[in-house]
Amino acid sequence: MFAEMAKAHTPKCQFTGNDQKYFQQWKNETLSEVRSTLGKNPPSCDPNPQFVAEWMHDGVRKQRWQIDVNPWISAIMDVNFPGDLQAGEKRPAILACVGHDHQNGRKSKMGNAMPDNAPSAPVPPGAYGHHLAKEGFVTFGIDWLGLGDLCDSHKPNHNSANQHRDWCNVYYLHSTMLGMTNLSINVSHAKAAIDFATTLPGIDANALGVMGGSGGGTMSLWISLCEERI
Repeated sequence: MFAEMAKAHTPKCQFTGNDQKYFQQWKNETLSEVRSTLGKNPPSCDPNPQFVAEWMHDGVRKQRWQIDVNPWISAIMDVNFPGDLQAGEKRPAILACVGHDHQNGRKSKMGNAMPDNAPSAPVPPGAYGHHLAKEGFVTFGIDWLGLGDLCDSHKPNHNSANQHRDWCNVYYLHSTMLGMTNLSINVSHAKAAIDFATTLPGIDANALGVMGGSGGGTMSLWISLCEERI
């Protein structure tokens, strides 16, 4: 049924032009329509930042913070600073978006998901939040709903209400009942992370980027569409 419905459907915002002028007009008319498909955003709040730790790793200075991302939940945020960053200097910053890594979450992209039995093992190539910091960028990342420290299957807040289903699917059902989606909530949390990151010394608030693959690529796309600072 759905396949046949899709065949018969003409997208409301279908692109039919072939020049720059048409594209700009189409973009101006379409962007708000695209953003509206996310649903409502949760309310914002003061980040109430709590400094957790700072350490050096493979020539990168790393920090961990806890920030409030909406009135009902906090997120852990990792920040990587280039080792040669000087006092008073500002560098471009990149939000490193993790994909569906339920176990490690943001740590896998920030270079902090090292095995306990091999703490000195090389940082995996996919940890772009770490490698970009070695190349001179400041990078930062948080966990999305259901990933890393925000996965309800993890202790100390273990919850088995998902009955072995993917938490993202369960959260989506919850979100839609409140007029939201997982994406609208996670994009709002990304904005909260950007708000706080741009208060940190060493970050150029006028030179911000985003990067991610798989589910992190989805987040990168939507953050770019919804956040004009990127």
